[in-house]
Amino acid sequence: MCAWTATTKGRLIISGHSQGSVLAAAAVWQLPDTARRRVGLLTYGSPIERLYGRWFPAYFGAVPLLGLHDSVHCWRNLWRATDPIGGPVRLAADHDPRVDRGPLKDPLAYGRTTALPLPEPILGHSDYQADPVFAQERTALLEELGPRLPRQTGERRAGGFTKARGGPPGRAGSGRPCSSRRAGRPGPRAAPPSTRRSAGRCGRCRRRGPWAAP
Repeated sequence: MCAWTATTKGRLIISGHSQGSVLAAAAVWQLPDTARRRVGLLTYGSPIERLYGRWFPAYFGAVPLLGLHDSVHCWRNLWRATDPIGGPVRLAADHDPRVDRGPLKDPLAYGRTTALPLPEPILGHSDYQADPVFAQERTALLEELGPRLPRQTGERRAGGFTKARGGPPGRAGSGRPCSSRRAGRPGPRAAPPSTRRSAGRCGRCRRRGPWAAP
């Protein structure tokens, strides 16, 4: 997480379900401030307060969870009333009330329709990602982190065009293929036809042209 955010200046959503939410929170907790501010936390079906907060209050009690909420850029926690394991985080009322999103609808649809002829199952602790709210909250977290997108590693600017290492061959810094590949004829600095046919390489981009023998 530190290396990716530092290299790309991008955004990360770290999500975790059930005990994975505890691991996700613990991982984000250990990040330095510079990386943590570029990371959003999405937990669902999380026992971080219901179980861990009661058994390990020094690590997951109300005060530590408030500290995590204050240090991470944004956090959402999805929960259902039908979930016997996960539940709300229950942060203090004077802090961001948007952390807990729930209780989510369970089942997702009631009754029977032509589209849903069979009764929908009660999901309880499972299939949080199938709930439309999951995608909504993930998108909302990305928006809160800001509009900046990651840039390709090794990308550099040259001649007014973006050229990444390992990209397609072409004129250095132009972002365009050489004239011999573009027009089917040698460029002004290409080798004479006899040499070109024997070498099978373009004199400008140093790659095999379409005339080369297999």
